[in-house]
Amino acid sequence: MASDRPSTAQLLNETEQSPVPGRSAADDLRFAVHEASHALVQPLKNGRRVGGVTVQPTEFAAAMRWSPKFEAANLRDDDDVQDQEFVAAILSTLPAVGEPAASDIYALTHARVCELTAGSQGEALFLEGPPLFARSDEASARANASLICSSVEAVEKFVDFCRAEAASVLAQHEHVVRAISAQLRIRRTLNGAEVDQIIERAVAAKVLADAVKQRADWRSVVASSAKFAAQELASS
Repeated sequence: MASDRPSTAQLLNETEQSPVPGRSAADDLRFAVHEASHALVQPLKNGRRVGGVTVQPTEFAAAMRWSPKFEAANLRDDDDVQDQEFVAAILSTLPAVGEPAASDIYALTHARVCELTAGSQGEALFLEGPPLFARSDEASARANASLICSSVEAVEKFVDFCRAEAASVLAQHEHVVRAISAQLRIRRTLNGAEVDQIIERAVAAKVLADAVKQRADWRSVVASSAKFAAQELASS
């Protein structure tokens, strides 16, 4: 974790507790960052918004996100559903003559595996300690990568490539991951529209903060220049 990032202890109140029995506040934060990372990378890489995300445990997972076509009322591991949608998207790229559009298949696979690896990458980037092992994400990432890779070694290298890509995207949008995870810890479950709204507000806040800092920096430059000019004039 970079030294300029807050520690887990700094991100949690001393008396903060998870509303989930048997789960620590630190683990609750970890699940929130993990799912927030998925929720950010998915629309950025493949243009598809998430259907929703939760940090409340279900019968099938400790926390999860789901696709827009998925019924949140029937929560279960949605990776199989999303993989089926992914295959359907690949099939839709086939032209009438039946020859696959290789570039489209590669792009879809790349986006999907980036999204699948994003959760663990977010944990590694923004939290102390190693990420929790995301069994479903890892299995699904390799299954999807195998569609375009011809060996186990190639699959591993492709998944590692997607990890690096996901980490790069996340590092550039840390403020968005923090915003989504903070709201997840409060509201516990967010639908797709709520995630979109949080992303929009976080981006707008960052743009405003950057603009304010840029103006302040420019005023400092102008003041330093004026001071230097005055000193030069006084010494001449």
